[in-house]
Amino acid sequence: MILNSIAFKLRLNCLHPTKDGWFKENELKGRARLGHRFDVSFRHMTPVLELEPLQELLPDSLITTIMRDPVTKFNSMFNFVQTTRAHYGTAMNFVNAVKEGKASVKEKNDLCNNLAYSISGSQISLADLNYQESKDYAEKMIADFESKDVFVMITERMNESLVVMCERMGWDCYSGALSFKNTVERQNKQAGTVKCNDEECKKGIKSVNEVDWMLYEYYKEKLDAIIKTIPDFETKLKKLGENMEKSAANAQKYPVNCFERINPDRPEFEAIHTCQGRT
Repeated sequence: MILNSIAFKLRLNCLHPTKDGWFKENELKGRARLGHRFDVSFRHMTPVLELEPLQELLPDSLITTIMRDPVTKFNSMFNFVQTTRAHYGTAMNFVNAVKEGKASVKEKNDLCNNLAYSISGSQISLADLNYQESKDYAEKMIADFESKDVFVMITERMNESLVVMCERMGWDCYSGALSFKNTVERQNKQAGTVKCNDEECKKGIKSVNEVDWMLYEYYKEKLDAIIKTIPDFETKLKKLGENMEKSAANAQKYPVNCFERINPDRPEFEAIHTCQGRT
């Protein structure tokens, strides 16, 4: 929603899937060959997302993704996938089922190294890697991201990540020229919501999410290193927070795909959400 608000304010052409809510295999290659060009895209990463044609569709782009503490991410996903929660009851029951080979591949892909799986560019499951295999895979993925200059935002440090993003993109996120509200994570308050907060449970979740945990720890440290290179960072962080407090609500949510029209009465909104992009 924050990026959607910035895109609307700057009239940036947004790249969306042509069907459903995610890019299908080879979709981006085909659209790049048609010569379509866009300014920004903010969609869920999937194992079939192709970064090279994405960069062709978005010339001079900064690729970024968001990483979240693997334990809180697991808790959120475990409660979101209600069939899995109903079947296993507790997080540790699921962890034990994974280690005993009793969980399905889909269940494991949803909850074991799901972040790495989603951004891997491959549909090969990462759920059953041992520690050394996890370490090797994480190092390979980090090297690939570094070669593509991917910037990783951290959910638990979103404002700091946004300052870095604004600096990298040359956006004025401090004066009020770009207005956007802070986003508050939705809490699952449904009956039966499972919580895993004790150390034994956290250790169990980490044991089936080693790749995600290594990536998360690496990019937390990298965010600290980047922050040290930005002049007057604390001042900018304060101004960004003040800007968020003063801003009105974020722009309307973007469409599910480029054919959906969600705001036909606002042509200036619809004009940046097309299938062809720049005209």
